[in-house]
Amino acid sequence: MVPRRIAVLIALALVAVLSPAAPPAWAAPGQVRMISFVAASKTSLTLSWPKVSGATSYEVFRSTREKTPYTKLVKRSTGSTTRIGGMVPGKTYCFQVRAKAGSRVGFRGAHACKPTIRSRAAVSGKSYSVMTFNACSTACSGWSRRNDYARKVVNVRQPDVLATQEASAWKSPPSGYAQAYESSARRLLYKSSRFSLARSSNGARAGGITMSPRRYAVWAELVDRATYKRIIFVSAHTSYALNEYALRGREVDNLLDRMKQINTSALEVVYAGDFNSNKNRGTYNWSTGFGSQDTVARRFAASGYYDAYDLAGTLKRPNWNSFSGLSATPTKSKVWGDHVDHVFVKPAKTNVWRWLNASLYTGGKYQTPKPSDHNPVQVDLYIP
Repeated sequence: MVPRRIAVLIALALVAVLSPAAPPAWAAPGQVRMISFVAASKTSLTLSWPKVSGATSYEVFRSTREKTPYTKLVKRSTGSTTRIGGMVPGKTYCFQVRAKAGSRVGFRGAHACKPTIRSRAAVSGKSYSVMTFNACSTACSGWSRRNDYARKVVNVRQPDVLATQEASAWKSPPSGYAQAYESSARRLLYKSSRFSLARSSNGARAGGITMSPRRYAVWAELVDRATYKRIIFVSAHTSYALNEYALRGREVDNLLDRMKQINTSALEVVYAGDFNSNKNRGTYNWSTGFGSQDTVARRFAASGYYDAYDLAGTLKRPNWNSFSGLSATPTKSKVWGDHVDHVFVKPAKTNVWRWLNASLYTGGKYQTPKPSDHNPVQVDLYIP
């Protein structure tokens, strides 16, 4: 028989081993897991990160290169969101954050990088909401079940213009939308209460473009019913294999060249689509601001167009990648927003006030079943 005193000591020891103990007072706080950029201007970036248990404040470190020494900023944040100003328009900056608890500091978390906004037009009139959505209606199984959820996303988000790819099985437009043009599974749809389709003596101002033998785009000139402003919208889908970056560059060149022939009135053009490329493709060039194999962004920039993600005043779920499969668990990026779905606009003639990963979600998970292996990307912008 075990004496009572020994039995009590054994029980206390088991409780100590099996129960999660609070960190001792002398322990350093944990590591910041991920930085998100939730707002931007031409001279500032606003950072947000998950709170660290036990932290009483945070220190922010900045660099103009991903792997060069980071400078600790004087500004200290007591919360988990802070705005850092005094930066140069269109320049890329990287940040790290570490938690503090009194004099104790934790390890710095993973770095994250983003450019400030290079240029933006004035806010004027009503904004336009544009969504690009690769529906994967035939390559992914279960479209008969996913179809209703794809429509639900559109009904909840209510974009004014919907550019779809891989949408051959998406036979009819969502309620309230009309189809401007469809070709080779690419579609352009618009909210009929907001726009009408421009007409000419030859018929509708819409059509298809062959970018390469197996890749296509569709375009349409839409007229704002309230202001009669005319804008051209494009839905494009470039080649997808990682090693096809040179081909993607030629496809964008062909798209831009053809649009110059079509756009004889020099209207503003909004390019939306699945472009299968991002800053992570190849080696990032800190002078140009592009990945060496991100031929899509490089070709667009040569014509004055830039990713709306880098031009947005606010960003919602920027780390949740636009491609994440059919799982409810988001695929997240730490350094860049590794999105393959983009909207490209001219920054000097456009004001992008919001970028949004538009999939429906509850807490930290996507609602299921997911409509597609891609998440729709939606941008709200002004074209004064």
